[in-house]
Amino acid sequence: MTPEQMQAELNAAKVDWYHKFEVLPGSGVFTPGIVDTGNYAPRMEVMEVEPAFFKNKRVLDIGALTGAFSFLMEDLGAEAVALDGEDPELNGFNLVHRLRKSKVKHVRASVYDLNPVDFGTFDVVAFFGVWYHLKHPLLALERINAVTKMGGTLMAAGASSQRWFHDDRDDTGMMGADFAEISRDNLKNPDAMTVKNLNDLPLIGFAPTQYLRDQTNWMLPNERAALGFLEVSGFEVQRSHLHTSRHKREWNEQGVTITNHNVKAVKVAPFTPEYPASYTYMQPFTIPTALEVQRLERELADAKARIAALEAEAKR
Repeated sequence: MTPEQMQAELNAAKVDWYHKFEVLPGSGVFTPGIVDTGNYAPRMEVMEVEPAFFKNKRVLDIGALTGAFSFLMEDLGAEAVALDGEDPELNGFNLVHRLRKSKVKHVRASVYDLNPVDFGTFDVVAFFGVWYHLKHPLLALERINAVTKMGGTLMAAGASSQRWFHDDRDDTGMMGADFAEISRDNLKNPDAMTVKNLNDLPLIGFAPTQYLRDQTNWMLPNERAALGFLEVSGFEVQRSHLHTSRHKREWNEQGVTITNHNVKAVKVAPFTPEYPASYTYMQPFTIPTALEVQRLERELADAKARIAALEAEAKR
């Protein structure tokens, strides 16, 4: 297939494209997505990760969508697994996979489904553009910890409430506050705040209906809160980078900003349990994944069938 034929097929596909990236390096053929990944070079730079780092690594791409990062990992010599809840036929992943003759494995599942029995373990986990869409981000990080090798790398990025956070009503013109501008020095009563700046506290913006007119947003931690999430989930942060810019949307006449937070961390321990070991009166528990429950249900059904067969044999 010529580059012209590949481009024509991509353009004609009835797909909800998201990522824009080159299908094959040097081909000049790009997916018609709305977000140009830039081959993830800016993200790699702020996280201080070189392309050679991924060679011969097993990499999990959570929230893979069209597969831009997964296919990049394949090009860099990694064994890549793409995880996403969307149908890969509808977001373009399968089409690009076919055009590339790719070996990337796609798994249609949730981050909450991750466990080492069904997925194995990974040297690198990419968690880009997902945490703020989750109602249970700490549970997600616990699942990620379970499939990350000890000493393995977590690369995460997402929206932050480090600067502007607004109420969840769209008809009020997104009334809110710039957390970074609220400091002890500019208060009428400085004694009302003992920290220098609001962002010295771990704060989480809760968006029950919408944030920046996106109804899939839920939790937006500031930097302190996000780093705390990682630390209690068994990761040691190596790099943290914030970038704030005007949110590029036609409706944004107010000039509302959005802050993106990029983090690189290493797994150094299992996640912190919900209650300390000293709380002996609390019964420890874990939340099974959907896949674990399904496996137990199959095992239970098999066991019942064997018991029934043995009982039938005993009656003969």
